Amino acid sequence: MRRLRTVLGVLLADARAHKLQTLTTCVGVAVGVAVIVAIRLSSEAALDHFRDTVRSFTGEATHELVAPVPMPAGRLTDLVQSPGVEAAQPVIESTLVLRPGSGEALPVRLIGLDPIFSAPFVQLDAATVDAAAQGDIFGRLMREPGLVALPSATLAQLGVPDGGPMPALGPFGPLEIMTVPLESESLAAAQPPFALTDLATAQELLQLGEDVTRFDLIVTEGLADDIPLRPGERLKRPERRGERADTMTAAFRTNLLCLGGLAVLVGAFLAFNMAQFAVVRRRNLLGKLRCLGSPARTLMWAVLLEAGVLGAAGSLLGVALGWLLSREMVGDVARTVSTLYGHIGTPETRLDPLTAGLALTVGVVSTVAASWAPARNAARTSPALVAGRNHAQPPIPPWTLGAGLAALAGLLLVPDSAVVLPAFAVLALLLAVATGLPLILGKVVRRHPRLPVLALAFGRIERSLGRTGAAAGALAMPLAMTIAILVMVGSFRAEVTTWSESVLGADVYIKPLFQDLRVETARLSPELLAELDRIPGVRAVDRLRLDEQLTSDSSFLVAGSPLAATRERGSMRVLEGGSLDQLLDGMDRGETLVSEPLAMRLDLAPGDHLELDGQHGPERLRVAGVFQDFSWDRGYALLSETRYMQLFGDTGVRNAALLLEPGVDAEAFSADLAARFDDAEFRTVDTLRDDVMQAFNDTFAITYVLQSISTALALIGILTAVLCLHLERRSELGVLRALGARTRTIGQLLVTEALLLLGVAAAAAVPVGLGLAWILVSVVNTRSFGWSFPMRVDAAPVLGLMALALLAGLVAGGVPWWMVRRAPVADLLESRT
Repeated sequence: MRRLRTVLGVLLADARAHKLQTLTTCVGVAVGVAVIVAIRLSSEAALDHFRDTVRSFTGEATHELVAPVPMPAGRLTDLVQSPGVEAAQPVIESTLVLRPGSGEALPVRLIGLDPIFSAPFVQLDAATVDAAAQGDIFGRLMREPGLVALPSATLAQLGVPDGGPMPALGPFGPLEIMTVPLESESLAAAQPPFALTDLATAQELLQLGEDVTRFDLIVTEGLADDIPLRPGERLKRPERRGERADTMTAAFRTNLLCLGGLAVLVGAFLAFNMAQFAVVRRRNLLGKLRCLGSPARTLMWAVLLEAGVLGAAGSLLGVALGWLLSREMVGDVARTVSTLYGHIGTPETRLDPLTAGLALTVGVVSTVAASWAPARNAARTSPALVAGRNHAQPPIPPWTLGAGLAALAGLLLVPDSAVVLPAFAVLALLLAVATGLPLILGKVVRRHPRLPVLALAFGRIERSLGRTGAAAGALAMPLAMTIAILVMVGSFRAEVTTWSESVLGADVYIKPLFQDLRVETARLSPELLAELDRIPGVRAVDRLRLDEQLTSDSSFLVAGSPLAATRERGSMRVLEGGSLDQLLDGMDRGETLVSEPLAMRLDLAPGDHLELDGQHGPERLRVAGVFQDFSWDRGYALLSETRYMQLFGDTGVRNAALLLEPGVDAEAFSADLAARFDDAEFRTVDTLRDDVMQAFNDTFAITYVLQSISTALALIGILTAVLCLHLERRSELGVLRALGARTRTIGQLLVTEALLLLGVAAAAAVPVGLGLAWILVSVVNTRSFGWSFPMRVDAAPVLGLMALALLAGLVAGGVPWWMVRRAPVADLLESRT
């Protein structure tokens, strides 16, 4: 052990003396670890924030009783008498928009609770409601009509920190409310900002009479099925929304983890390259240690321990960088969750011990594993080498390793597997390319061309094939992944663009102004809908009604739309079941159409039956066909408006689309409606298409960032490999200069070597990248979201990437050329070891 500590101290002292090489190793490890940490922290922060928001006003509730329409408050009596119900509370949940005299309008979540029944569910802290009074906030809310409590931070944001009268906009028009500040740690997790009021006040503000929107229940475990339900009522768990968001973001995180794994692999290959170079550079040092009695095993363990120390240092740096990167990424993840499952704001990311421990483990293990072969090479150092040069080279991976990894990738693409298996298949295929590329490079450089510069370049690469091949493999991985992402995103973009141009066939689209707060319950006002039916210039109104259906592991939506408007638009893209007219005839007979994601999730095809839970009990509807849709990842079933009303009653209109008479200016028409109705958002079809593409770009922005990091790291690897090759063969360049070779010839030699490495890597990356693109498009994307689209290859981005690689090759060859030009011939001839 003492001998091992001594040898390790010598190696660490040498590492401190060569700071650039040590820093390169640490940076390579740090980048890979940072990507992993950022992905985990940002996704977990967004999901935890969403769950906290869901739990903010359900507290200890185990179940929620919901219905498509408000329920009578008297239902509470039946519930508390039901077996297994330990507690129940009526709840009203809606949205308000606060409009202070100064500042921007702010949407808030309005919550109405009954303090008599809410105690088992939500505990409010004592709150300061004005400068002189302390007390129970519920006492004031019950005594003073129209009083609403808001967090002090929200009131300060609105410019009224002490509260007071404030205009607001509710689902049925303008309101005037009285606000008071509230401080409650138990509700601090609620996002977006909340407005808390008494149940009776909420009923008055929302014109609900004696109805409520849901009941929260605490049910004895195992007795939920004993609660009698009325037609249309459903019992669901409050955390179901969090589970849906977790399921959705699992696919998003899987795709990002592929990039995180790629960054770790590239970092490991960079560490491998640096470790191999360190062994060659230290050949005299290692020989002297052997002469002084250090056993081969001691040298090997010392090199591995040094790698562990560098890996730990790089991992610590990566954890810090990952935390900083997660603060930028969390907004993208939060926006994705908000769009599909309800607004949550932007949470703060916190570095937890588990994430830090996992990151350190990944960084250290990958660095030590990458240094295993160099450590064995160091252990083989002979004491006699102190008197001569060490021509030993790193071993080239056997072809069986690459073939085995490629076979493993194929086995992981089994049908109907979890999406994580194809993700591992992507990483296995990338690793197969990296391990197989040295063999391909070896076959290329053994051709011995006649041109002197090419012959010299080929010979120098062949003599360092273990290291140069590893560097080429490290570059081929991100190049292939970049090509795959470019093709996948380009194919997806082209399909979404085509879909939006063909399906979005109306002139003006209308949605509730604040539907993002809760997608399932947002509705357009009856006054607006009545006006649309009689306003001049409107040829047809396509109304969309929505109901949520629960499944064993998630949920989906059921939509109702007038058949006349659907026929008028004629823009639905049918995938299975016949022509659009045939499918609409089927809907007229009471059948349903299902979107592609729903068909894949529930394994539905034309002729199958879909069971829906209607207000009068279960109904089985025949599936007439499958259509393409990118609007809801959960999928939805489409019914005629008449059939929908029969099953679910009048649940209100969620969206509307207007077809205008020829000659009507859509921009002016929507602006006029927006001026008259401030509780809805009006968008022309061109604006909506722009919004769709903006959302698309936002979704994939972080993907491009992570991919750029991995590619940049690989280009650094190529640069360091060429520099290492230059330093190792520095005396050879000195001999060439002494024999009369001009610096231009030396430059040609170095640039040729770099371009050769990049050329082989790029040639291997193109077909592999296309194969990876097929996996992402046809396997990962389909299993994640249920969306299918053809793979389209746009040559321009791929050629642009190859041009970037060419530029990197010129830089990689130009830097050592610049070093040679500045060095005297005598210095080049000196031994640098």
